[in-house]
Amino acid sequence: MKNRHAPIALAAALVALLTTGCAATAEPRLTVLPTPHGTAPGATVAPTAPSGPATPGAAEETIACAGGTASIAGEGGAYVVPGDCARVVVQGSTLTVRLENTNGDLIVRGEGNVVVAGELAAATVEGQANRIESARLGSVTVRGDRNALAASGEIGSLLITGNGNTVDAASLGSVTVAGDGNTYPGS
Repeated sequence: MKNRHAPIALAAALVALLTTGCAATAEPRLTVLPTPHGTAPGATVAPTAPSGPATPGAAEETIACAGGTASIAGEGGAYVVPGDCARVVVQGSTLTVRLENTNGDLIVRGEGNVVVAGELAAATVEGQANRIESARLGSVTVRGDRNALAASGEIGSLLITGNGNTVDAASLGSVTVAGDGNTYPGS
């Protein structure tokens, strides 16, 4: 007499064996951000340990402007870009960046980043709760929510696509806004 339960037991054991590695683990997840096209090797800095928001000047790491572009990526930390860069890219979260001589273009992607600069030709902000402080901004594009930009001088042109953004400037050129709860001079 044949054992009719043997194939069922074998199938159950096989299913148990194959699904053992599918259980969720509590291991940390690694997120890799792409390096912008044209960034020189070694120009991207990714901190090894996350930290909270820093204040400008506090234990800053110096970032070189290799090939006209400085790129900072990661989570947490304070950085200074001392050279005159044509382009500075900041992507990540809770990064604090001070631009000493840069008067080119600034691109900020992520959440909770703070950038302090002199004059900038252009600034693009993509994300949430980022803050930029500058003496003057040629053109500003904001795509996201709850970002804050302050210029002690002029902002030449402003384009906002998002909600709850705040822009403060001594004077403001052309303005295009799509979204709710945005505040800017003259609104």
